[in-house]
Amino acid sequence: MLKQRILITGVNGLVGRSLLELEELYAHFEVYATSLSKDKSTNPEKNYHYFQADLTDEQSVMSLVLNIKPDVIIHSAAQSHVNRCSDDIDSCKQINVDALRHLIKATNNTKSHLIYLSTDFVFSGVDELYFENSIKEPVNQYGVFKSSAEELLIRESKSWSIVRTILVYGAPETLSRSNILVWIYNSLKSSKPINVVNDQYRMPTFVGDLVQGILKMAIQK
Repeated sequence: MLKQRILITGVNGLVGRSLLELEELYAHFEVYATSLSKDKSTNPEKNYHYFQADLTDEQSVMSLVLNIKPDVIIHSAAQSHVNRCSDDIDSCKQINVDALRHLIKATNNTKSHLIYLSTDFVFSGVDELYFENSIKEPVNQYGVFKSSAEELLIRESKSWSIVRTILVYGAPETLSRSNILVWIYNSLKSSKPINVVNDQYRMPTFVGDLVQGILKMAIQK
């Protein structure tokens, strides 16, 4: 029996890399992976197909998706640095909105199910708890673009799911950037002071739990 194909974007990031390290993924799918920079994996026997691609380039995205014809796409690639989104609005829009637009256009030709990783930053943060149907009121540029991307997905994609994550942490084998767990560990190891905000209440998400949930969504799509 042929396995379905799955394409994972942003595989040098925390979620993407953790998905690739999930053994159960390969029991269900033939795995394809992509990122903007070269694959950071140090495993010489990696069992997935890798493509280096710029998702902000519409033609590159169309070619990639039509070549692979994935049954499922997990779109984890993003500019998630909040300050950078405020400092470079055009670049953030290209990565967090336009890239998704290109994927939607491509997947509507291949009938792929698109799983989009969003964020709690689509909300204002004023209420104590938020739910799937809570009103979105982003308070920064990052949240504005992620909210716009959600609306774009709902409006134009034929088959989709949205996963809103909160302060994802973990330590897979290789990463292109840090996260709160790695940052705290390295700071303590180097005896550096740790300065954090004191006006936020967050519910951090362990990446191991997150990727298990995403995999279940992909299998049941």
